[in-house]
Amino acid sequence: MVCFRGAPACVVPCRPSISNILLYSSRNLSPGPANAVSLPSPFLFSLFSAPKDSPVLSCRAHTAAAPTLREICSGSVPEHILQRAEEIGYVVPTAVQHQSLPLLLSGRDCILHAQVTKVARGLATMPKGCEGTRTCTVMALLDGGMLKRHRSWLKAEPPQIVVATIGSLCQMLEKHVLKLEAMRVLVIDEVDFMFNSSKQVHLLRKLLTSYSAISSRQTILASATIPQHNRFVHDCVQQKWTKNDVVHVHVNPVEPMPSNLCHKFVICSKKERLRTLLYLLQKDMPKSGIVFVGEQSEKSKKLGQPPSTTLIIEFLRASYMGCLEVILLEEEMNFNARATSFSELRERGCLLVSTDIASRGFDLPQTTHIYNFDLPRSAVDYLHRAGRTGRIPFSKDKCSVTSLITKEERFVLQRFENELMFQSEELVLESLTN
Repeated sequence: MVCFRGAPACVVPCRPSISNILLYSSRNLSPGPANAVSLPSPFLFSLFSAPKDSPVLSCRAHTAAAPTLREICSGSVPEHILQRAEEIGYVVPTAVQHQSLPLLLSGRDCILHAQVTKVARGLATMPKGCEGTRTCTVMALLDGGMLKRHRSWLKAEPPQIVVATIGSLCQMLEKHVLKLEAMRVLVIDEVDFMFNSSKQVHLLRKLLTSYSAISSRQTILASATIPQHNRFVHDCVQQKWTKNDVVHVHVNPVEPMPSNLCHKFVICSKKERLRTLLYLLQKDMPKSGIVFVGEQSEKSKKLGQPPSTTLIIEFLRASYMGCLEVILLEEEMNFNARATSFSELRERGCLLVSTDIASRGFDLPQTTHIYNFDLPRSAVDYLHRAGRTGRIPFSKDKCSVTSLITKEERFVLQRFENELMFQSEELVLESLTN
């Protein structure tokens, strides 16, 4: 996110974040210009680890005497934003909010390393030009043909906040449609994901060092997972991605997974997975759920075989008799189709079948059950999948993550358990058929 002096504006490079756009448009403040979405303030994402002399804050929980969000943000965040946060349930701060908001609101560069950081990012990045007003102009730069329309919008009425993927943002910068000289705040979400892509890394480095300077902006980097975080913080300072006094806020370093999640697994053959999944759905009766499926292999594509998502969708639509609508979300879908799937899931709850595209950047508070039809590729991916549930602070809903595995895959799940420090309960297949 970027805030500009004079004509305030914010730029947020992130993974395709339909959720960020729809979440804020559904919680708008008041109608803005016709070419903009009126929102609180967006949130993006996090980066690496800190040098030895950089402050590092760690905490496992807030104390009973912790101040409220209103007390922490009073005088720095507009009243109507605080009221809206309270209306949707954010009154008592979570650990990361308690630790990070005073630093963020003071203007310090921060690396937020915690399970859920969205409210901390959102409140901290409220443009200073919005105080005393109920309208904050936000523009979402979407990939594809919409970029042409955005060019005229940006020139006609520059927004205060821009939410974008790193690719669409850099396109605008290269065409000189958008300039970052007056940027005040840059927020980057899911930063570890970007550094796993060579193309994303190149664009992100240009954004952090070529298109803008650390001396004139506040930089906020956030993610639930930051591998080798001490090295990452060091690199942030050495590469001049952040100021030297960047603060690494690491919440619950001993418990990377929320403690209120129940982890389960079922051992079954691959031929039995569809039937087992159907039984679990009928037994659990989730309020809203996500079935995660692995990406289709290149070999499968060459053989002309349908992807697993298609097979599961067709099976569930024919066999699932529950009250939830079955919806598909995959990377090949165009933006409008993705947005429709996401908005339906947010509004009334449903059963979403998706690849890992839904494991990051999607805020679905009502999701109670996650099903791993295929195991993720790594413990980090498991953590992000599991992070799609249990997202309502202090909620009493019982949330679970259930993995369908073969006997040979048990050791893979055990490796995830050891790395992420959680235990899984086995559901014996015979008991599922009673």
